[in-house]
Amino acid sequence: MLSTQFDMTLLGSLLEMGGEGLRVQLIADLRHAEQELETCCMVERFAEDASTQHMAQVLHSLRGLAMTIGAHQLTAACRHAEELGDDVSREALVASLSQVLQQSASTRDAISRYGRQGS
Repeated sequence: MLSTQFDMTLLGSLLEMGGEGLRVQLIADLRHAEQELETCCMVERFAEDASTQHMAQVLHSLRGLAMTIGAHQLTAACRHAEELGDDVSREALVASLSQVLQQSASTRDAISRYGRQGS
């Protein structure tokens, strides 16, 4: 349900102020972060510092965006992935990133619907 996934008042206010341009930019920003995380998941030497640092930066930015638009579940998924730490198994990290990706896709879909419906 959207009311538990989003602060609809905040999201609505932002989309009303920013219009179609903001809606399109939010969707593009979310998709870009998803692509970056998907790439991190596919890197062979996943535990290298450069990969983990890049992933941490993407997660941090995505969490900031999620907080700004009131996407509660995406914020929580990003926070969980960020808090896993360096000593987590690749499988656990990929599972956590999968949750982030799922929540991000759901957030994109909701923003897209909200923009079309104007509600």
